Amino acid sequence: MRIRSAQARARRGERASAAIVVLLLLLLTLAFAAGNSVTLRSLKRELQLVEQRQLKEYGSAINVHPF
Repeated sequence: MRIRSAQARARRGERASAAIVVLLLLLLTLAFAAGNSVTLRSLKRELQLVEQRQLKEYGSAINVHPF
């Protein structure tokens, strides 16, 4: 009986370790996704500012067609 009990405890320990690893990987994935979301929002805002500056500076030249 003791051998089976020790084996059962070892399996439970392995399962717990596997669950912790999976949760850590999930946490890392969520952290990267959140970081990417923040970065994309920042880049979108920066792109809008660049576009506004370009339209302000070259707006009249863009609307003129050379044809």
